[in-house]
Amino acid sequence: MIQQLPAEGSVDLPPGEKRKDLVLVSVSEPYSRLREALGIQIQV
Repeated sequence: MIQQLPAEGSVDLPPGEKRKDLVLVSVSEPYSRLREALGIQIQV
């Protein structure tokens, strides 16, 4: 799915970098608290 997203902005990350960032955001404690505060849940 990440590979199918259109480029955004003048500089776009390669798919591998997008996956890495997605994993870091999904497992990091600070982002976990932010998602909880915003009412966002990640379902696997």
